[in-house]
Amino acid sequence: HHRIVVFDEATNALDDNTTISVLKFMADFCQKDMNRIVLFVSHQVELTKKITNGNITFLPHKAYDSEGNYTILPGAFDIVAEV
Repeated sequence: HHRIVVFDEATNALDDNTTISVLKFMADFCQKDMNRIVLFVSHQVELTKKITNGNITFLPHKAYDSEGNYTILPGAFDIVAEV
């Protein structure tokens, strides 16, 4: 069985040194168990490109009204990437 681990904005609002430490931890964590699926969610496109295998998905933000209809917000998205 695969285990899924999600890092949801794990480096958001961190200084550069702490970001590097977190990324090193994540890289080590990913390498220790090949039955683990790790998803890294971020708003930092360039950072995400550096630490992933290139499999990046952009998820648009949506605004919902009281009836459940939605509008996609231009320029607002989350990034989901396989590490």
